[in-house]
Amino acid sequence: MSDPLHPHDPTDRILRIATWSTVMAFGAMSSTAYSLRKVPAGFTFDFTFGSAAAFLIGAVVAWIYWRVVATLRDAPEAGSPASKLAKHRSGVGIVSSAVILGAIGLFLHPVKFVPPGKLKDVLIGLGLAFVVLGLVAIVVIKLIRLLEADEKRGEQSHPRDKEWPPAE
Repeated sequence: MSDPLHPHDPTDRILRIATWSTVMAFGAMSSTAYSLRKVPAGFTFDFTFGSAAAFLIGAVVAWIYWRVVATLRDAPEAGSPASKLAKHRSGVGIVSSAVILGAIGLFLHPVKFVPPGKLKDVLIGLGLAFVVLGLVAIVVIKLIRLLEADEKRGEQSHPRDKEWPPAE
């Protein structure tokens, strides 16, 4: 099984980067969402022990998510716990959707502190940000598919790739 703490190949290194980035981001988002307080002038951050606890909860959720992904990625022989999980890949899709919706919820949480007069402008800006990020995601997905297709084409042997002159 892949261990994000001890990478051995490039995929493991990428998984390690994704794991730690997500752990830190979810911890920070959870902590700041918990620490946000409404005041007459708008909002303020009130960091408390609860903020640290929120950081740990967010970080643990992200860590567990990536451990499940790593386990499913390396699902070995039949009968192992990983292969049983691999049968439920749609469950990972559901969990991924829940994590994404949670992240969006944490991202949108501060909107409730925006004064009513500025809410329209903030929502327009957020909508544009989602559109731009969605377009970037589409470009990245298409690029990944293009590179994977190119890699598959490169794996197939072609007559011109054979040694010339032929060895006797």
